[in-house]
Amino acid sequence: MYKILNIAVFYLLFIQNIKANDSTNFKIQFSKKLDTKNIKIFFDDGLEQKLIDVIFKNNITIIKRNLFATYGTLSILYETDNSWLRLLINSKTGHIIFTAPDSAQKSLSNNIIKNGIDVGNCKEFLDLKEYCKKEFEAKSYFSNQYNLLKNDANVKNYNNSSRELALKAMEYIKVRGNKYFYFWFFRLNIVNELLRTNQLELYEIFNAAFPVKFKESFEGKNLKQLIEGNLFIKSGETSPSFVATDYRGNVISLSKLKGKYVLMSFWATWCAPCLAEIPMLKKIRKDYKVDDLEMISVSCDKDSTAFIKKITDLNMNWNNVFGNADLSNKFGNKPIPSLYLIDPNGIIKFSSWEDEEKVLLEILKKNLKK
Repeated sequence: MYKILNIAVFYLLFIQNIKANDSTNFKIQFSKKLDTKNIKIFFDDGLEQKLIDVIFKNNITIIKRNLFATYGTLSILYETDNSWLRLLINSKTGHIIFTAPDSAQKSLSNNIIKNGIDVGNCKEFLDLKEYCKKEFEAKSYFSNQYNLLKNDANVKNYNNSSRELALKAMEYIKVRGNKYFYFWFFRLNIVNELLRTNQLELYEIFNAAFPVKFKESFEGKNLKQLIEGNLFIKSGETSPSFVATDYRGNVISLSKLKGKYVLMSFWATWCAPCLAEIPMLKKIRKDYKVDDLEMISVSCDKDSTAFIKKITDLNMNWNNVFGNADLSNKFGNKPIPSLYLIDPNGIIKFSSWEDEEKVLLEILKKNLKK
């Protein structure tokens, strides 16, 4: 129990070290006809999007969260009919009231909003949607096919349609970057879709299309870090500098590890390939001295209890970092598992995205004494 409390405390300390611009205070009132058990609410604060725990009283809940970005993104899902609503909100006190929908409408269709922007109905989005009409219709069609049939062909068609829509939207946005809405759309929609395939194009548009005030905002700096992480984190490149706190409260700094090899692993307790990789990591830890090789595992988990249980059960006796989105972004926030070996001069010598596992073992064997 003490260890679990340790995680919560140091995770909060990490969040507090990032200065919030402000905080949100947003009231949500749902129709009495909706079952709150089927409501899920997500919030993006400019650093990451999370499913948030909410408490309802008479179908009313109040969202109070730190806000690092210019606008936070509040996403509401009613699972019964897959009804979605996305709002941009800032530090001004606001609310949304959902009234009972007509029988033919989705559950979240009728609403009254104060100090919030309904993404799906604002002018900027409707203009974008008209420009990308063909691509929106294709994605909608393949989405329906995927949900109905769920076979490999429809998954591929859906993924292709999503990519085509992102490319078309990027074409529209790159000459309209002076509007914050399009910067937001680029950050949360286009980048997420094209980050694995079009890093250089994303980087060029980020630098050329948007004004300095957007790029220098908290969310802008975070986005640049994410794109650069995907573009430049590879063998032969210099590792990004970082400072992190492990789950025990120990501060880990790459600059203080200079002179050692550093093995970074990104993983999660629910990731089967990650768990399959743990025996290899344990053997490496056993084979090489801490004085020569530091190991840092960065968990992408949201559940601190599951995290602490797993590292205890598996006896992962090296540095373990929990819930550090900033550190994940610096290394491109790539799909897990991801492994990187940094040499004593801060150069990445191994990346699991480019090299086979045997390359890592050969580098360690050649440069370190067992």
